[in-house]
Amino acid sequence: MTNADQLKTSLGSTAESSDSSKHRKINIEWIKGLEREYLGKNQDLKEDYQRLSTIPGIGEKAAIALLALFKTYPGTNRAQITALFGLDPVKRESGTSVKYKVKISKNGKGIYRKILYLPTLCATVHHQKIRAFYQRLLANHKPKKLAIIASTRKILLIVHAIYQDKTEYVVA
Repeated sequence: MTNADQLKTSLGSTAESSDSSKHRKINIEWIKGLEREYLGKNQDLKEDYQRLSTIPGIGEKAAIALLALFKTYPGTNRAQITALFGLDPVKRESGTSVKYKVKISKNGKGIYRKILYLPTLCATVHHQKIRAFYQRLLANHKPKKLAIIASTRKILLIVHAIYQDKTEYVVA
């Protein structure tokens, strides 16, 4: 079993058990244990983790969870990774006259959306590009929830691009 498989298995078992708990929290000690156990053994994982951690708003929990997802599904493109998170838009229509609001699909694992929600809120304050994107959506009279979800998708795509290209995050 590779380190990526072990990381995925560990995240999956904790994610399932945390979904059944009342507060749905991820245990900080468990995250620190994963960091010591897996990142200490594999230099590639450690470098990827450090690269993801440099992005404003992405902390240790989010970096570990994103790393596990990216290692589980290597070679995914932007549309696929968005669908894995369940952040892809779904348009619902019935004929030509009945049109519903566009919503996210929520087909992916909900734990990943939960993990990225708070980093997105932090990024809308501290991340220059995400803050500008969020403020532009609000200025265009979009609901705050829509702006947060769109910002979450934007952060996910930034993190995925940095992971795939193996580049450092540069504040422009």
